[in-house]
Amino acid sequence: MGLGFGIDFGTTNSTVCIYDGQEFLTVYLENEQITMPSLLYVDREFRPFFGEAARTRFLADNEGRRIQLEKYEVGTIEIVLGDNAFESMDHTGFDPAPTSYDASVTGVTDLNLPGFLFAGSKRLLGQTVFESVQLFGRRFRLVAVVSSLLKHLLSRTTGQVPQVENASIRVGRPVNYECPGTDGQEGCNDRAIDRMREALSYAGLKSAEFFLEPIAPVLAWMAGGSVGDRVSPVADPQPRAGRGENVLVLDFGGGTLDFSLVRIAANRIEVRDNDGYALGGDIITEMLIRDHVFPLIGFDEETLAEVRPHNLEVDELVPLILNWRTTYMLNQPEYLNRLREAMRVLPSAAHRFNRARLLIVRNYSYHLFHAVDLAKQRLTTEAVAEVRLPAVDIELSLMREEMESSLATYLSSVTTKISAFCRSDGAGPDQVDSVILTGGTSLIPAIQESIQELFPRRVVPIDPFQSIVKGFAIAARLGADGRLSQDGDRLIIDLE
Repeated sequence: MGLGFGIDFGTTNSTVCIYDGQEFLTVYLENEQITMPSLLYVDREFRPFFGEAARTRFLADNEGRRIQLEKYEVGTIEIVLGDNAFESMDHTGFDPAPTSYDASVTGVTDLNLPGFLFAGSKRLLGQTVFESVQLFGRRFRLVAVVSSLLKHLLSRTTGQVPQVENASIRVGRPVNYECPGTDGQEGCNDRAIDRMREALSYAGLKSAEFFLEPIAPVLAWMAGGSVGDRVSPVADPQPRAGRGENVLVLDFGGGTLDFSLVRIAANRIEVRDNDGYALGGDIITEMLIRDHVFPLIGFDEETLAEVRPHNLEVDELVPLILNWRTTYMLNQPEYLNRLREAMRVLPSAAHRFNRARLLIVRNYSYHLFHAVDLAKQRLTTEAVAEVRLPAVDIELSLMREEMESSLATYLSSVTTKISAFCRSDGAGPDQVDSVILTGGTSLIPAIQESIQELFPRRVVPIDPFQSIVKGFAIAARLGADGRLSQDGDRLIIDLE
């Protein structure tokens, strides 16, 4: 049996793993790090930058940059009216109303845009609204963006482990891709898988097969050596003697939260059920921004309630500021004048609305998201984390207790879904023997405490960052040996 090659293309970070049956081989993706942010930055010369280099270049190019937007004509479209569109105008003496008319379509472009940062591309794979983006006179397909990232991961790997070109390959996929569209979850998953398969082909990974992300940590756990070790001698997963064991896997990713219920008995692992929700770590970061940063920029509910009687429609700005990818669209007189008028009618909040104005005109929305996301990570081990953005006059000391307060509704939803998931397969929470927590978000103390309360003394220790990709590499070896099979909707892994 040859090498197993695992690829974890994540919403936030990506990593790879090579397994030869005895040990995991380390691959450094950048700056002696085994993990790389899933970021691609393309500048005006169409030069690509990946990972942390992409983030650094994007932030440097946009430091203090004032956005200059210009409207441009996209073209015209014909709007056709229904037969009864003007039924109320019958018998008025006017000429018959037209059944169609032409309407011009305009767009907005950032004249000084130095480059474009593609982040969280995995979250877009199942969506119908994002197929491509026009950039510097060229159109970039989402598939091409993902393919570029995958090709970079492959290049870094083959540069250090040349023999991986002949390896069996497994690439992770969530149980359910994020799907805000209207064609249902199945259509969303099919679309995402088709796009990923095309991207893998372009990247030179045509032989890669998919493997569900929440199942992989079980293989890493059973192989041993997966508790915080980067390189460790292990053996292929070993059969567990005695009675069967129900193992619940909770994968807290950047974009999704996935569940798997696995039955381990003697020489077989049977995957009984899977489910997934768009409840990943990015949502928690957005909650922290809404709860703790928005009051500093005048977007808390109390301040907005005072502005509403003046019909300024400031509320419409909230989702565009919360999503850093769309905040630049607010740098137009139509929106900036709303903030200026809000400053005039509510002088007590003028300094806060001015922070929102600076956030827009200086293009600091991603700076804010990244700063709060880093603070969230620090709060997994520290009691307080600072968020400082002097250029937009934002300074915040975020306490762990405050983060836990913001997470209350989220945690209630998560634990409810976990309990329902266990019961749906006939194995309630009391019948779960072991629980595997994985994904960086699972390190948040409030999440760990909630899971420990639901499953007392049943959470097993495992590396939350590397267990998934190690499981992919193990699965690649098992698959090449014919030890993975399907029984209906259930995956069977034979350990003999």
